[in-house]
Amino acid sequence: MTKKLPRDLTCFVCGKENPYGLKLCFESLDELNVSANFMPAEHLMGFKGVLHGGIISAVLDDAMDWALYNSTSKLYVTSELTVNFKKPAMVCQEYKVLASSIREPGSRVRKIEYAKAQILDAKGEIIAEASGKFFQLPEERTTELLSCWQHQ
Repeated sequence: MTKKLPRDLTCFVCGKENPYGLKLCFESLDELNVSANFMPAEHLMGFKGVLHGGIISAVLDDAMDWALYNSTSKLYVTSELTVNFKKPAMVCQEYKVLASSIREPGSRVRKIEYAKAQILDAKGEIIAEASGKFFQLPEERTTELLSCWQHQ
């Protein structure tokens, strides 16, 4: 059973009040995995009809952050991001992003964590995949941020 995760209302990727954003709603699939569906609008293209690679990278990055939050209840910022583009993504088409925390369930939460993610098209083919290294935010900053986010 999936559960919706909290969201920063102004985030470019997940903020539902950001007028320029993607408005993704991430769901927890289990302790380590999250997913979201999205359909990128035309204004996000790099060139005619093709989704900009920076948008793809942002979606993968955000998904990995949410996978880490889902597995640790801590917030992280990106230290390293590696993206492999497999095929072009077109605007105005439906995609799914899946992300996983790379950690042992129940293991001690660390200041540095790792995650991976992929974007799939409607046929289930991989559009892009990523891996990342993330630094944990200080506890007081996490508490401050979570207090103003929308909890679904």
